[in-house]
Amino acid sequence: MLAGLWDFPNIVLEDPEIEESSAEDILLDYLASLGLKELGSLMKKGSSLHIFTHIRRTSLVYTVHIMKAELPESQVESQCKWVTEEEITDMAVSELGRKVLRLALGVEKKRKPADEGGKTKIKSRKVVELEKGQTKLAFTMTRKTTIEL
Repeated sequence: MLAGLWDFPNIVLEDPEIEESSAEDILLDYLASLGLKELGSLMKKGSSLHIFTHIRRTSLVYTVHIMKAELPESQVESQCKWVTEEEITDMAVSELGRKVLRLALGVEKKRKPADEGGKTKIKSRKVVELEKGQTKLAFTMTRKTTIEL
């Protein structure tokens, strides 16, 4: 989809109602077709929704131990390569690819701290519908504070 970016081996499942075991069989066949042999069992790591403009994609993420790889010489380094976790951080990988990696590794995305410059910013949004004929909206905001003695 985005030229020049690296990605993990993946397949598109056309049927959203496909049984998990059937999807796993399709994935194992696909990995074997890439030259990845003697695979361990698949371990499901979870799923992730990714929204890119008008495209909504839910990725089911699996990991597998590969005991033997017989990659065709034409694929090596041009279409696929083995990298470490450290190396992949410097590679051109899409945000979807990074989400998949974080899910596979079981790590959370690093977030910016909420407290910037000593001021805590509270972001919230609530949709309120006005009653018929109502022209003003009044509201109050309360912060819950717990004090331990």
